[in-house]
Amino acid sequence: MENISRNWIIPSLILLSVLVILGGMFFITQQISYKVAQVDMEKIVKESKLAEKYRNELQDKSRELKLKQDAAKTPQEKEMVSYEFEKFKVEKDKQLYSKVKEVTAKIAKEKGYKAVSNPQVFIYNEYDLTNEVIKELDK
Repeated sequence: MENISRNWIIPSLILLSVLVILGGMFFITQQISYKVAQVDMEKIVKESKLAEKYRNELQDKSRELKLKQDAAKTPQEKEMVSYEFEKFKVEKDKQLYSKVKEVTAKIAKEKGYKAVSNPQVFIYNEYDLTNEVIKELDK
């Protein structure tokens, strides 16, 4: 009888070891796997109130600089006015992108996403944070 119980010890230890290893692998897989979400920047630019505010600021600046350009006497002065508008536009684009990035990171962290891409990267992505980002931007 003692001999029979000894025969079960080694297979039981092997089975237990395999289960521990599989459990550890499952745990590690859960820890290193990550969810990826997407944010559609084009939709944000079209639909968010913040982007609309920036567009209005660009239109106002454009009107202001159009008057300056009409009053400019030399091609250099006209070029400077164009440069001023481009500089203003680039700065507004940076501000918008920076704010979207900040809000997206906040929402992604809250929801446990490790990466966020644009929709052009993936053919399909179940997790779209765009509407939540727009809602947060418009607060």
